[in-house]
Amino acid sequence: MNKLILGSKFKVLAVFVVIYFLCLAMCHNAFAYSAEDNGPVLDATNNAYIFIGDSRYVQMEEVCHLSNLDNEYMVAKTGMGYDWLVKEAIPEAQNIINSHPGKNWTLIIGLGINDLSNIDKYLYTYSQLVGAHNVVLASVNPVQNHEFIKNSEVEAFNAALKTLGLPFIDTYSVLVASGFNTEDCLHFSGWTYVRINELYQEWIEKNESYSIYRMLVVKK
Repeated sequence: MNKLILGSKFKVLAVFVVIYFLCLAMCHNAFAYSAEDNGPVLDATNNAYIFIGDSRYVQMEEVCHLSNLDNEYMVAKTGMGYDWLVKEAIPEAQNIINSHPGKNWTLIIGLGINDLSNIDKYLYTYSQLVGAHNVVLASVNPVQNHEFIKNSEVEAFNAALKTLGLPFIDTYSVLVASGFNTEDCLHFSGWTYVRINELYQEWIEKNESYSIYRMLVVKK
């Protein structure tokens, strides 16, 4: 009699185990269908960034070696501005993107010090870029007693950039508040580049979800 009762208990337990694993399988299939139906699941750890800038970015790369970091790339050239952005920098960035499929790309652009008067062209191009790319604008940073460039002009340029409503990394205000050094009134000392890069990396760390959000918005 005891053997019959014990055997019955094992049969009931076996049935529950089978039902449990069937439920797990059904839930897994339902989740997989839902994920496939809504597009690929995007992984925040797969974010990648392309910095686009002029000689200041060239020198920051020499000091900080951003391109040695995982998922960070540098497209920069001395003396460049709007025309270079459109004709060379954006195509080069697109080549990087095409060469590394499956990543959630964000462009961090810090141009303008060489051609502040082209602000309207920058605004138009940035507004067009957001249709296909995650775009983050970095403030043009201050000068120090420069002969031809005034910080009031830089501030006006940055204020215009903010009107686009895109993510904006305001390193200008931090440098003015905390102090900075230049080697030639325009290009910064090594420690200032280190500080600027720290601000970029802090922004990236705090906003890892931004590129995922933008990809979902673009898909819609």
